[in-house]
Amino acid sequence: MTGIAPEQSPGSDDCSPRALLLLGFPLCLSSAVGVISSLADTVVMGWSSSSAFAGVAMAAAVFLVINGIPVSVAQSYQIRASQAVGAEAADTNLALAYQSARRLLTIVSIACLALLLIGAWPLMHFLIAGDATAAEQGTFYLIARGPALLLAVPAQLRTMTFAAHKQTMRTLQYVLITAATNVALDILLVIGLGLGALGNGLATLVAAAVGNYIVRRAWRCSNFAHLADAPASDMSRRSSEAAIMWRLSHPLMLAYVLDYAGTLLMFAFLRHSESSDIAGMRLAYTLMMCMFGLLMGYATAMQILLSRNMGIGRRAQHRQATSSGLVVLIALSGIGAVLLITLTRRMLELLTNIEPVRNVAAPAMLIVGLSLPIMGLSLVFTALVRSRGATNRDFQTNTLAVWAVQLPLTVVLFTAHWGPLSIFYGLAAYWLARCLFLAIAAFAPAFADSRSRVAA
Repeated sequence: MTGIAPEQSPGSDDCSPRALLLLGFPLCLSSAVGVISSLADTVVMGWSSSSAFAGVAMAAAVFLVINGIPVSVAQSYQIRASQAVGAEAADTNLALAYQSARRLLTIVSIACLALLLIGAWPLMHFLIAGDATAAEQGTFYLIARGPALLLAVPAQLRTMTFAAHKQTMRTLQYVLITAATNVALDILLVIGLGLGALGNGLATLVAAAVGNYIVRRAWRCSNFAHLADAPASDMSRRSSEAAIMWRLSHPLMLAYVLDYAGTLLMFAFLRHSESSDIAGMRLAYTLMMCMFGLLMGYATAMQILLSRNMGIGRRAQHRQATSSGLVVLIALSGIGAVLLITLTRRMLELLTNIEPVRNVAAPAMLIVGLSLPIMGLSLVFTALVRSRGATNRDFQTNTLAVWAVQLPLTVVLFTAHWGPLSIFYGLAAYWLARCLFLAIAAFAPAFADSRSRVAA
């Protein structure tokens, strides 16, 4: 059984801000490229009709909700993999975590695909009740893109195994190739062949297959290919690991579903609005997710360092990783806020030639810019909570922020005729509330109790 290379040993972890920047940069670019690729799906349709634009915009939001369920399992595996690397018998623990995560992720992905295929038509016609053509286009998009859920299973597990060993460039390579393929096929199928939303979904599906192939080749050449075929542990250890994986995963699954379902519910307030209102709000929301992706890359790097050092009990390095993450995320979110606020109009001019869409998206983007520093701070607390395996805390704080703050405020503002911007005032309140709740969760005395942790 091949061991871990010496340069990847957790004992050599450098947790300075510089080291965090280097580790997080590929993850940051990966997150950004992934969101930009999703944005490209929408932007390509922005040069089409408003109905097609609105249909793909809303369908992409639906897919994001469904996709969040298997992604939560993959994130749970990342926690376990990083902890395993920082513990004794790293190979054995990592193989056990990998095999447990693969089984759970496969089952969850199949269930999500079935749900998506069955519910695509009625859901899209509910969300876009005022435009049957847009609802039809959105349905085509979801049906074409759906099988990508299964293709992502091995790619997610493999890239997160690389990341746990601080090989984050592997993730960047996978995302860059997938995104480039997606954009090229978008142009060919949507603009060149005129396949509309169907072509858009097919482009994403084929790109996912190409990316999976690239990761598979890298995996076979790595030191980790044996993990999938490692001898099975005794039944008690396998059952214990499966229970841990489920305990980590299901709070994140619920958090994703309730979070993005809440967002979909907010966009449902626009179901009788003009197509330009739907498209403009979705465009601004996608740009917000792009900024979130940039920051989340460094938050993930912070989480990896925290989990690795927790696995071997290096408290000094754990504290250093915490302070480094705070410095990096606050600085980057502040810079992003300034750029987004000052360059809003120029960005929109590049993204769509539909003036009504620009006019709707511009004020929403200003609200996003003002919210970025709070978003950055909340991600610091998220990394702290997740690195200790306390995903139940993550779920609780997220659910409170969405359902006790974001949605009620949005309903009140819509009732008061504040219009589409009510959605983004609700999102700003969400980030503020989530940051506050996470800070309380991260530093509450009970949080240090061993019961809130998952042993590596």
